[in-house]
Amino acid sequence: MAAKNKIAEKIKVRNFKLKTLLDVTKAINENASKQELYKLFEKTLTQHLGIKKLILLTDVDGEWKCEISANEQVSEKKIKDLLEILKNIHSIEVIRSNENDVLNGFDIIVPITHKDKPLAYLLLGDLYDDDEMEMSPIIKHLPFIQTISNIITVAIQNKILYKKSLEQAAFKRELELAAKMQQKLVPVNLPQNNLLKAAGMYIPFKEVGGDYYDLIKVSDDEYFVCIADVSGKGISAALLMSNFQAKVRALVQTKIPLKSLILELNKQLFDLINGEKFITFFGGYLNSKNQTLTYVNCGHHAPLYVCNKTVTMLESNTTMLGVFPEIPDFEPQQIKMKPPCKLFLYTDGLMDYSNSEYAPFTFEEIQTLLTKNSDKSTEEIIALIKEKIEEKSKNILAFQDDITVLMLQFL
Repeated sequence: MAAKNKIAEKIKVRNFKLKTLLDVTKAINENASKQELYKLFEKTLTQHLGIKKLILLTDVDGEWKCEISANEQVSEKKIKDLLEILKNIHSIEVIRSNENDVLNGFDIIVPITHKDKPLAYLLLGDLYDDDEMEMSPIIKHLPFIQTISNIITVAIQNKILYKKSLEQAAFKRELELAAKMQQKLVPVNLPQNNLLKAAGMYIPFKEVGGDYYDLIKVSDDEYFVCIADVSGKGISAALLMSNFQAKVRALVQTKIPLKSLILELNKQLFDLINGEKFITFFGGYLNSKNQTLTYVNCGHHAPLYVCNKTVTMLESNTTMLGVFPEIPDFEPQQIKMKPPCKLFLYTDGLMDYSNSEYAPFTFEEIQTLLTKNSDKSTEEIIALIKEKIEEKSKNILAFQDDITVLMLQFL
């Protein structure tokens, strides 16, 4: 009779385990929440298997948290102390008596891993009387406990990863939309007349970037030309540059004098970012009738004035914008733009002054390209530069900055 009862009990336990696995699988397939899965796990171990003491620690985005604790108080300090021990455990381990105070009352450690990376640690204790002859429920059910622990932990990790993938997909869509909006801010049809021709290009390093160029018509004979580059990359740089572009356009439309324009841009930019970022900027008024360029270079890479196969650099004459509440005193400079000379403006993504491994061109290469092709139009030179960039990008995984070029020519 005793043997029959023992067999019946084994069948009952086996059926319970199969039903539990089925319930867990069903809950996962029905997209049960993390809390529901942990509740089912705790109930299975404590109420049905008779395990009275347990802790489940899980890794959530690099931060370890206690998801379940039964008959044990778990503080932040205890988690930290436990992790110092657990980080060296890679397989099921029996805890020896008085091995460590922080493990007191626990008998077994079950690490839960995926591709050798720890996802969770399960600590189990029986709290049974040493005088009882009955087998420990932990020992009796250990393979099942390990199985259900792995199933639930991996399922929850997959839920987290799936949620992240959805968030990343949504973020990517937002970036793509932001990129489309930013492209609309880059002038497509540059204003020009029979005395002035212009062409430009903009290649962001990522979906959105922090470069900006413009050619704004002020009157029939006068234009405002500018190019700018914000420190940093990505969304914050793009947002700041979009804001800056709006300020430039608004101020230019008031026909503000160049020096006042620069001072006002610096003031507004510093008030906005308080020196945390800065913008290099080259801006000036072009007069196609008088063939003059009155400009200020605020820490930007010197534009190149190409005339008679000679290259003149329009060097900086004041500091970058947004660094200080007031920039050092300066005066706008002026040059005569003699036909058919060209003005070549660019951001630092186009060239590295010594090594083209990190940018499409060295300074010497750009200088040679401009002087050798001085008889070509602005559009033809821009097309040639694009072609060279495409060639070099085949051998380089990715250039590390936005690439922006604006080219003007007096006729």
